[in-house]
Amino acid sequence: MMEITKKDEQSIIDANNFVAVDLYSRLAKEDENLFISPFSILAALCMAYGGARGNTAAQMEKALHIVIPQDGFHQVFNRFSALLDVSQGYELAVANALSMKVERQILDSYKNLIKSVYRGEFLKFSANAINDWVSKQTRGHITKIVDDLKTAVLMLVNAIYFRGVWDFQFEKDNTRDSDFYMMSRKSVPVPLMHQTDKFRYAEKPGMQVLDMVYKGHQRSGKLEQISMVVFLPRKRDGLAKFEGGLTAKFVQQSIASLREREVEVFFPRFSLETQYELYKPVKDMGMTEAFTPEANFSGMTAEPAGLMIDSIIHKAMIDVDEEGTLATAATALLMPTAAPFRITNPPRIPIFRADHPFLFLLRDVNTGIILFIGRFVAPIGPEGKRSSFIPLIKTLTNRLRRR
Repeated sequence: MMEITKKDEQSIIDANNFVAVDLYSRLAKEDENLFISPFSILAALCMAYGGARGNTAAQMEKALHIVIPQDGFHQVFNRFSALLDVSQGYELAVANALSMKVERQILDSYKNLIKSVYRGEFLKFSANAINDWVSKQTRGHITKIVDDLKTAVLMLVNAIYFRGVWDFQFEKDNTRDSDFYMMSRKSVPVPLMHQTDKFRYAEKPGMQVLDMVYKGHQRSGKLEQISMVVFLPRKRDGLAKFEGGLTAKFVQQSIASLREREVEVFFPRFSLETQYELYKPVKDMGMTEAFTPEANFSGMTAEPAGLMIDSIIHKAMIDVDEEGTLATAATALLMPTAAPFRITNPPRIPIFRADHPFLFLLRDVNTGIILFIGRFVAPIGPEGKRSSFIPLIKTLTNRLRRR
Protein backbone atom coordinates (compact mmCIF):
# COMPACT_ATOMS: atom_id res chain seq x y z
CA MET A 1 0.00 0.00 0.00
CA MET A 2 1.54 3.29 -1.14
CA GLU A 3 1.44 6.47 0.91
CA ILE A 4 -0.93 8.84 -0.86
CA THR A 5 0.15 12.48 -1.00
CA LYS A 6 -1.63 15.71 -1.95
CA LYS A 7 0.44 15.67 -5.13
CA ASP A 8 -0.98 12.24 -6.01
CA GLU A 9 -4.54 13.44 -5.44
CA GLN A 10 -3.88 16.55 -7.51
CA SER A 11 -2.70 14.37 -10.38
CA ILE A 12 -6.17 12.75 -10.51
CA ILE A 13 -7.82 16.18 -10.62
CA ASP A 14 -5.44 17.36 -13.35
CA ALA A 15 -5.99 14.19 -15.40
CA ASN A 16 -9.77 14.59 -15.18
CA ASN A 17 -9.69 18.27 -16.12
CA PHE A 18 -7.31 17.70 -19.03
CA VAL A 19 -9.66 15.00 -20.34
CA ALA A 20 -12.64 17.34 -19.80
CA VAL A 21 -11.20 20.12 -21.97
CA ASP A 22 -9.74 17.69 -24.53
CA LEU A 23 -13.05 15.90 -25.11
CA TYR A 24 -15.01 19.19 -25.07
CA SER A 25 -12.76 20.59 -27.80
CA ARG A 26 -13.15 17.46 -29.93
CA LEU A 27 -16.94 17.30 -29.54
CA ALA A 28 -17.86 20.99 -29.84
CA LYS A 29 -19.62 21.78 -33.12
CA GLU A 30 -20.45 25.26 -34.29
CA ASP A 31 -24.23 25.28 -33.88
CA GLU A 32 -24.84 22.46 -31.40
CA ASN A 33 -25.24 22.29 -27.64
CA LEU A 34 -22.88 20.02 -25.75
CA PHE A 35 -22.99 18.39 -22.32
CA ILE A 36 -20.85 15.58 -20.92
CA SER A 37 -19.51 14.28 -17.63
CA PRO A 38 -15.73 13.90 -17.99
CA PHE A 39 -15.60 12.24 -14.56
CA SER A 40 -18.03 9.54 -15.68
CA ILE A 41 -16.05 8.95 -18.87
CA LEU A 42 -12.74 8.90 -17.01
CA ALA A 43 -14.06 6.44 -14.41
CA ALA A 44 -15.17 3.98 -17.12
CA LEU A 45 -11.85 4.28 -18.93
CA CYS A 46 -9.89 3.90 -15.69
CA MET A 47 -11.70 0.65 -14.94
CA ALA A 48 -10.58 -0.57 -18.37
CA TYR A 49 -7.08 0.74 -17.66
CA GLY A 50 -7.03 -1.46 -14.56
CA GLY A 51 -6.98 -4.49 -16.84
CA ALA A 52 -4.66 -3.06 -19.50
CA ARG A 53 -1.05 -4.16 -19.80
CA GLY A 54 1.99 -3.40 -21.98
CA ASN A 55 1.71 -0.84 -24.76
CA THR A 56 -2.08 -0.66 -24.37
CA ALA A 57 -1.64 0.56 -20.79
CA ALA A 58 1.14 2.96 -21.82
CA GLN A 59 -1.07 4.58 -24.47
CA MET A 60 -3.94 4.91 -22.02
CA GLU A 61 -1.64 6.57 -19.49
CA LYS A 62 -0.56 9.15 -22.03
CA ALA A 63 -4.07 9.86 -23.35
CA LEU A 64 -5.58 10.11 -19.86
CA HIS A 65 -2.65 12.11 -18.40
CA ILE A 66 -1.90 9.43 -15.80
CA VAL A 67 1.44 10.07 -14.08
CA ILE A 68 1.22 7.63 -11.13
CA PRO A 69 2.29 3.96 -11.48
CA GLN A 70 -0.66 1.76 -12.36
CA ASP A 71 -1.16 0.07 -8.97
CA GLY A 72 -0.86 3.33 -7.07
CA PHE A 73 -3.16 5.19 -9.46
CA HIS A 74 -6.16 3.06 -8.56
CA GLN A 75 -5.51 3.51 -4.83
CA VAL A 76 -5.54 7.28 -5.28
CA PHE A 77 -8.66 7.16 -7.46
CA ASN A 78 -10.40 5.11 -4.78
CA ARG A 79 -9.67 7.61 -2.02
CA PHE A 80 -10.57 10.60 -4.14
CA SER A 81 -13.81 9.29 -5.67
CA ALA A 82 -15.08 8.29 -2.20
CA LEU A 83 -15.08 11.99 -1.24
CA LEU A 84 -17.61 12.74 -3.97
CA ASP A 85 -20.49 10.69 -2.51
CA VAL A 86 -22.60 13.29 -0.70
CA SER A 87 -26.24 13.26 0.38
CA GLN A 88 -26.47 16.36 2.60
CA GLY A 89 -26.83 19.92 1.30
CA TYR A 90 -26.69 18.53 -2.23
CA GLU A 91 -26.85 15.03 -3.64
CA LEU A 92 -23.88 13.67 -5.57
CA ALA A 93 -23.61 9.96 -6.27
CA VAL A 94 -21.13 7.99 -8.37
CA ALA A 95 -21.58 4.30 -9.18
CA ASN A 96 -19.67 1.73 -11.24
CA ALA A 97 -20.52 -1.73 -12.55
CA LEU A 98 -19.09 -4.58 -14.58
CA SER A 99 -20.99 -7.10 -16.66
CA MET A 100 -19.35 -10.03 -18.45
CA LYS A 101 -20.77 -12.77 -20.64
CA VAL A 102 -18.88 -15.55 -18.92
CA GLU A 103 -18.08 -14.38 -15.40
CA ARG A 104 -15.62 -17.20 -14.68
CA GLN A 105 -13.27 -15.66 -17.25
CA ILE A 106 -12.68 -12.62 -15.03
CA LEU A 107 -9.48 -12.80 -13.01
CA ASP A 108 -9.95 -12.65 -9.25
CA SER A 109 -7.45 -9.78 -9.10
CA TYR A 110 -9.55 -7.73 -11.56
CA LYS A 111 -12.81 -8.54 -9.80
CA ASN A 112 -11.21 -7.36 -6.57
CA LEU A 113 -10.07 -4.13 -8.25
CA ILE A 114 -13.60 -3.36 -9.49
CA LYS A 115 -15.20 -4.25 -6.16
CA SER A 116 -12.77 -2.75 -3.65
CA VAL A 117 -11.29 0.21 -5.54
CA TYR A 118 -14.17 1.28 -7.80
CA ARG A 119 -16.87 -0.03 -5.46
CA GLY A 120 -18.39 -1.64 -8.52
CA GLU A 121 -21.34 -3.99 -8.76
CA PHE A 122 -21.44 -7.12 -10.92
CA LEU A 123 -24.45 -7.16 -13.22
CA LYS A 124 -26.20 -9.87 -15.18
CA PHE A 125 -25.01 -9.79 -18.80
CA SER A 126 -28.12 -8.43 -20.49
CA ALA A 127 -29.17 -5.08 -21.95
CA ASN A 128 -32.20 -4.98 -19.64
CA ALA A 129 -30.13 -5.54 -16.50
CA ILE A 130 -27.61 -2.87 -17.49
CA ASN A 131 -30.30 -0.35 -18.48
CA ASP A 132 -32.24 -0.99 -15.25
CA TRP A 133 -29.06 -0.35 -13.24
CA VAL A 134 -28.37 2.91 -15.10
CA SER A 135 -31.98 4.04 -14.61
CA LYS A 136 -31.74 3.35 -10.89
CA GLN A 137 -28.43 5.20 -10.47
CA THR A 138 -29.64 8.26 -12.44
CA ARG A 139 -32.99 8.37 -10.57
CA GLY A 140 -34.88 7.46 -13.73
CA HIS A 141 -33.50 10.31 -15.86
CA ILE A 142 -31.47 8.04 -18.15
CA THR A 143 -33.47 4.89 -18.78
CA LYS A 144 -31.42 3.29 -21.55
CA ILE A 145 -27.68 3.27 -22.27
CA VAL A 146 -27.54 0.27 -24.66
CA ASP A 147 -30.05 -1.13 -27.15
CA ASP A 148 -28.39 -4.53 -27.31
CA LEU A 149 -25.03 -6.05 -26.45
CA LYS A 150 -24.23 -7.01 -30.05
CA THR A 151 -20.87 -8.79 -30.05
CA ALA A 152 -19.82 -7.49 -26.62
CA VAL A 153 -18.52 -9.96 -24.06
CA LEU A 154 -17.72 -7.41 -21.35
CA MET A 155 -19.17 -4.04 -20.32
CA LEU A 156 -17.93 -1.41 -17.89
CA VAL A 157 -20.51 1.14 -16.79
CA ASN A 158 -20.39 4.35 -14.78
CA ALA A 159 -23.23 6.60 -13.65
CA ILE A 160 -23.08 9.98 -11.93
CA TYR A 161 -25.98 11.97 -10.46
CA PHE A 162 -26.08 15.52 -9.06
CA ARG A 163 -28.94 17.54 -7.61
CA GLY A 164 -28.21 20.89 -6.01
CA VAL A 165 -30.07 24.00 -4.88
CA TRP A 166 -28.57 27.43 -5.60
CA ASP A 167 -27.04 29.15 -2.59
CA PHE A 168 -28.74 32.28 -3.95
CA GLN A 169 -31.93 31.17 -5.68
CA PHE A 170 -33.60 33.09 -8.47
CA GLU A 171 -37.10 34.41 -7.79
CA LYS A 172 -39.53 32.90 -10.30
CA ASP A 173 -41.41 36.21 -10.51
CA ASN A 174 -38.23 37.82 -11.89
CA THR A 175 -37.98 35.42 -14.84
CA ARG A 176 -38.95 37.01 -18.13
CA ASP A 177 -39.03 35.79 -21.72
CA SER A 178 -36.13 37.35 -23.59
CA ASP A 179 -34.30 36.81 -26.87
CA PHE A 180 -31.36 34.42 -26.93
CA TYR A 181 -28.95 35.19 -29.78
CA MET A 182 -27.61 32.00 -31.37
CA MET A 183 -24.38 31.56 -33.32
CA SER A 184 -26.39 31.77 -36.53
CA ARG A 185 -27.28 35.35 -35.43
CA LYS A 186 -30.91 34.35 -35.25
CA SER A 187 -32.72 34.83 -31.95
CA VAL A 188 -35.36 32.79 -30.14
CA PRO A 189 -37.18 33.45 -26.85
CA VAL A 190 -35.96 31.84 -23.63
CA PRO A 191 -37.01 32.24 -19.99
CA LEU A 192 -34.24 34.50 -18.61
CA MET A 193 -33.83 34.33 -14.83
CA HIS A 194 -32.66 37.47 -13.03
CA GLN A 195 -31.17 38.51 -9.70
CA THR A 196 -28.58 40.85 -8.19
CA ASP A 197 -26.42 39.45 -5.40
CA LYS A 198 -22.84 38.71 -4.41
CA PHE A 199 -21.12 36.14 -6.61
CA ARG A 200 -17.53 35.18 -7.34
CA TYR A 201 -16.78 37.00 -10.58
CA ALA A 202 -13.90 37.91 -12.89
CA GLU A 203 -13.36 39.78 -16.12
CA LYS A 204 -10.92 38.67 -18.79
CA PRO A 205 -10.17 40.21 -22.19
CA GLY A 206 -13.38 39.65 -24.13
CA MET A 207 -14.80 37.38 -21.42
CA GLN A 208 -16.82 37.42 -18.19
CA VAL A 209 -16.57 34.54 -15.71
CA LEU A 210 -19.25 33.88 -13.09
CA ASP A 211 -19.31 31.30 -10.30
CA MET A 212 -22.76 30.33 -8.96
CA VAL A 213 -22.55 28.08 -5.90
CA TYR A 214 -25.00 25.43 -4.71
CA LYS A 215 -25.87 24.98 -1.04
CA GLY A 216 -23.23 22.81 0.62
CA HIS A 217 -22.66 21.00 3.88
CA GLN A 218 -20.05 20.63 6.58
CA ARG A 219 -17.90 17.48 6.68
CA SER A 220 -14.89 17.11 8.97
CA GLY A 221 -14.98 20.82 9.72
CA LYS A 222 -14.86 21.79 6.03
CA LEU A 223 -17.61 23.30 3.89
CA GLU A 224 -18.12 21.14 0.81
CA GLN A 225 -19.83 22.69 -2.21
CA ILE A 226 -20.45 22.26 -5.93
CA SER A 227 -20.62 25.30 -8.21
CA MET A 228 -21.43 26.20 -11.80
CA VAL A 229 -18.78 28.31 -13.53
CA VAL A 230 -19.93 30.13 -16.66
CA PHE A 231 -17.60 31.57 -19.32
CA LEU A 232 -19.53 34.24 -21.23
CA PRO A 233 -17.88 35.94 -24.24
CA ARG A 234 -18.47 39.68 -24.48
CA LYS A 235 -19.39 39.32 -28.14
CA ARG A 236 -22.49 37.38 -29.06
CA ASP A 237 -20.54 35.36 -31.62
CA GLY A 238 -17.39 35.06 -29.51
CA LEU A 239 -17.69 31.49 -28.20
CA ALA A 240 -15.99 29.77 -31.16
CA LYS A 241 -12.94 32.04 -30.91
CA PHE A 242 -12.73 31.43 -27.16
CA GLU A 243 -12.98 27.66 -27.63
CA GLY A 244 -10.13 27.78 -30.15
CA GLY A 245 -7.70 28.71 -27.38
CA LEU A 246 -9.35 26.77 -24.55
CA THR A 247 -7.00 24.86 -22.23
CA ALA A 248 -7.33 23.27 -18.80
CA LYS A 249 -4.73 25.75 -17.54
CA PHE A 250 -6.82 28.72 -18.70
CA VAL A 251 -9.88 27.31 -16.92
CA GLN A 252 -7.85 26.84 -13.73
CA GLN A 253 -6.35 30.34 -13.90
CA SER A 254 -9.74 31.92 -14.59
CA ILE A 255 -11.31 30.22 -11.59
CA ALA A 256 -8.35 31.27 -9.41
CA SER A 257 -8.96 34.91 -10.41
CA LEU A 258 -12.58 34.93 -9.21
CA ARG A 259 -13.38 37.41 -6.46
CA GLU A 260 -16.64 38.01 -4.61
CA ARG A 261 -18.58 41.11 -5.63
CA GLU A 262 -22.10 42.24 -6.40
CA VAL A 263 -23.24 41.22 -9.87
CA GLU A 264 -26.51 41.60 -11.75
CA VAL A 265 -27.11 38.21 -13.33
CA PHE A 266 -29.38 37.23 -16.20
CA PHE A 267 -29.24 33.49 -16.87
CA PRO A 268 -31.44 31.21 -19.01
CA ARG A 269 -33.58 28.43 -17.64
CA PHE A 270 -32.78 25.44 -19.84
CA SER A 271 -32.67 21.69 -20.24
CA LEU A 272 -30.31 19.59 -22.35
CA GLU A 273 -30.15 15.91 -23.23
CA THR A 274 -27.16 14.60 -25.16
CA GLN A 275 -25.77 11.32 -26.45
CA TYR A 276 -22.32 10.60 -27.87
CA GLU A 277 -20.32 7.74 -29.31
CA LEU A 278 -16.84 8.52 -27.99
CA TYR A 279 -14.94 5.87 -29.98
CA LYS A 280 -13.28 8.37 -32.35
CA PRO A 281 -12.51 11.28 -29.98
CA VAL A 282 -10.99 8.96 -27.36
CA LYS A 283 -9.02 7.07 -30.01
CA ASP A 284 -7.78 10.40 -31.40
CA MET A 285 -6.47 11.27 -27.92
CA GLY A 286 -3.84 8.58 -28.45
CA MET A 287 -5.53 5.38 -27.24
CA THR A 288 -5.19 3.58 -30.57
CA GLU A 289 -4.17 0.05 -29.59
CA ALA A 290 -7.05 -0.39 -27.10
CA PHE A 291 -9.48 -0.29 -30.05
CA THR A 292 -7.74 -3.03 -32.04
CA PRO A 293 -7.50 -6.85 -31.74
CA GLU A 294 -3.89 -6.29 -30.64
CA ALA A 295 -5.11 -4.68 -27.39
CA ASN A 296 -3.63 -6.16 -24.24
CA PHE A 297 -6.24 -6.52 -21.49
CA SER A 298 -4.61 -9.55 -19.91
CA GLY A 299 -5.15 -8.01 -16.47
CA MET A 300 -8.90 -8.60 -16.86
CA THR A 301 -9.30 -12.18 -17.94
CA ALA A 302 -7.46 -15.44 -18.40
CA GLU A 303 -8.69 -15.43 -22.02
CA PRO A 304 -7.73 -11.93 -23.28
CA ALA A 305 -7.05 -12.78 -26.93
CA GLY A 306 -8.87 -10.31 -29.15
CA LEU A 307 -10.51 -8.46 -26.24
CA MET A 308 -10.70 -4.78 -27.21
CA ILE A 309 -12.75 -1.62 -26.74
CA ASP A 310 -15.39 -1.40 -29.46
CA SER A 311 -17.70 1.38 -28.32
CA ILE A 312 -17.95 4.09 -25.64
CA ILE A 313 -21.52 5.32 -25.26
CA HIS A 314 -22.14 8.44 -23.18
CA LYS A 315 -25.49 9.98 -22.29
CA ALA A 316 -26.03 13.09 -20.18
CA MET A 317 -28.78 15.50 -19.20
CA ILE A 318 -29.06 18.75 -17.26
CA ASP A 319 -32.02 20.81 -16.08
CA VAL A 320 -31.35 24.35 -14.81
CA ASP A 321 -34.09 26.43 -13.20
CA GLU A 322 -34.68 29.08 -10.53
CA GLU A 323 -34.26 26.59 -7.69
CA GLY A 324 -31.10 24.84 -8.78
CA THR A 325 -29.71 22.17 -11.09
CA LEU A 326 -30.15 18.49 -11.80
CA ALA A 327 -27.40 16.84 -13.84
CA THR A 328 -26.71 13.20 -14.53
CA ALA A 329 -24.71 11.07 -16.95
CA ALA A 330 -23.87 7.48 -17.77
CA THR A 331 -21.01 5.91 -19.70
CA ALA A 332 -20.97 2.39 -21.11
CA LEU A 333 -17.76 0.88 -22.44
CA LEU A 334 -18.42 -2.18 -24.63
CA MET A 335 -15.68 -4.73 -25.19
CA PRO A 336 -16.10 -7.54 -27.77
CA THR A 337 -13.52 -10.07 -28.88
CA ALA A 338 -12.06 -10.17 -32.37
CA ALA A 339 -10.53 -13.01 -34.30
CA PRO A 340 -6.82 -12.98 -33.85
CA PHE A 341 -5.50 37.50 -15.71
CA ARG A 342 -5.52 40.65 -14.38
CA ILE A 343 -8.66 41.42 -12.23
CA THR A 344 -10.66 44.59 -12.93
CA ASN A 345 -12.94 46.21 -10.35
CA PRO A 346 -14.93 49.02 -11.93
CA PRO A 347 -17.15 51.03 -9.58
CA ARG A 348 -20.32 49.98 -11.41
CA ILE A 349 -22.18 46.75 -10.71
CA PRO A 350 -21.24 44.44 -13.61
CA ILE A 351 -24.07 42.97 -15.66
CA PHE A 352 -23.70 39.30 -16.57
CA ARG A 353 -26.31 38.76 -19.28
CA ALA A 354 -26.11 35.22 -20.66
CA ASP A 355 -28.36 35.81 -23.67
CA HIS A 356 -25.91 34.34 -26.16
CA PRO A 357 -23.72 31.19 -26.40
CA PHE A 358 -21.60 30.32 -23.36
CA LEU A 359 -19.49 27.51 -21.88
CA PHE A 360 -20.35 26.18 -18.43
CA LEU A 361 -19.05 23.54 -16.05
CA LEU A 362 -20.00 21.98 -12.71
CA ARG A 363 -17.06 21.47 -10.38
CA ASP A 364 -16.27 20.41 -6.84
CA VAL A 365 -15.23 23.67 -5.16
CA ASN A 366 -12.68 22.21 -2.72
CA THR A 367 -10.79 20.04 -5.20
CA GLY A 368 -11.51 21.86 -8.46
CA ILE A 369 -12.37 18.65 -10.30
CA ILE A 370 -14.75 19.14 -13.24
CA LEU A 371 -17.75 16.82 -12.94
CA PHE A 372 -19.70 18.11 -15.95
CA ILE A 373 -18.86 20.47 -18.82
CA GLY A 374 -20.94 21.82 -21.67
CA ARG A 375 -21.94 24.67 -23.96
CA PHE A 376 -25.36 26.25 -24.45
CA VAL A 377 -25.62 27.73 -27.93
CA ALA A 378 -29.17 27.11 -29.11
CA PRO A 379 -32.50 26.76 -27.28
CA ILE A 380 -33.67 24.78 -30.34
CA GLY A 381 -31.23 22.14 -31.58
CA PRO A 382 -30.83 20.86 -35.13
CA GLU A 383 -33.36 18.32 -36.36
CA GLY A 384 -32.94 14.97 -34.69
CA LYS A 385 -31.09 16.39 -31.69
CA ARG A 386 -32.95 16.87 -28.42
CA SER A 387 -32.11 20.19 -26.86
CA SER A 388 -33.81 22.57 -24.48
CA PHE A 389 -37.36 21.94 -25.64
CA ILE A 390 -38.72 22.01 -22.09
CA PRO A 391 -38.10 25.77 -21.56
CA LEU A 392 -39.50 26.49 -25.04
CA ILE A 393 -42.68 24.57 -24.27
CA LYS A 394 -43.00 26.42 -20.96
CA THR A 395 -42.57 29.75 -22.76
CA LEU A 396 -45.26 28.95 -25.35
CA THR A 397 -47.62 27.68 -22.63
CA ASN A 398 -47.17 30.87 -20.60
CA ARG A 399 -47.88 33.00 -23.66
CA LEU A 400 -51.11 31.09 -24.37
CA ARG A 401 -52.21 31.51 -20.76
CA ARG A 402 -51.74 35.28 -20.96
CA ARG A 403 -53.99 35.53 -24.03
